Amino acid sequence: MDPMIEGRASFPPTAWTLLAGIAGGGSGRARAIADVGKRYWTPVYVYLRRKGRTAEDAQDLVQSFFVHLLEKDLLTRPDRSKGRFRSWLRAVLEHFLANEARIRGAQKKGRGKKIIALDFEVAEQAVRAGGDLGAGDAFDRAWAHEVLARAFARLSKELEAAGKQPVLATLKKRMGLLSSVEGPEANDVAVHRARKRLRALILEEVGDSVKDPSDATEEVAELFRALGGNA
Repeated sequence: MDPMIEGRASFPPTAWTLLAGIAGGGSGRARAIADVGKRYWTPVYVYLRRKGRTAEDAQDLVQSFFVHLLEKDLLTRPDRSKGRFRSWLRAVLEHFLANEARIRGAQKKGRGKKIIALDFEVAEQAVRAGGDLGAGDAFDRAWAHEVLARAFARLSKELEAAGKQPVLATLKKRMGLLSSVEGPEANDVAVHRARKRLRALILEEVGDSVKDPSDATEEVAELFRALGGNA
């Protein structure tokens, strides 16, 4: 068996799976809530900043928004049959922002409640990287970056476990993530396989956040467009 296949990580929990864990309660609820926040807070923050919120205001609002999701038990309500989790979360965020009085109340209640650890320096880099994009496009771009980062992290573990670091380094260089590679580059066949595996991992990452797994290909295409490229 290919050692790369043997080293593959187990399929990670994604959107609907995490939400099912929250709805189910029990010992896994707290972890599922934390995972949702960890995975999706950056696009929310970028959206807020693109809506004209200051960095300080957006930091408070991110925490307040996720507190709002928990207090209203909204994370148990998404219905997979209605579409994509990305669209659902953005719609809930837009509804949350529509009432300034509610926002002020949520901020007051949520201040001091830190349900997720946030790296705002990294998030600000994501804001700047969006250039002049509007809030919606910036949200999708940040979401796409998060999906790509999770897929690439899984690929990195697989290649490293298989002792194929040169393949990983060469792929990173060809994707523009490295300026050079120490030592000889991997051959084209190995890099092609790694790139193909990366795409499969991206499909896995989004496959559990859409209405039907068959919609994953279109979701990936939309995310690549948000990054300014093609799937």
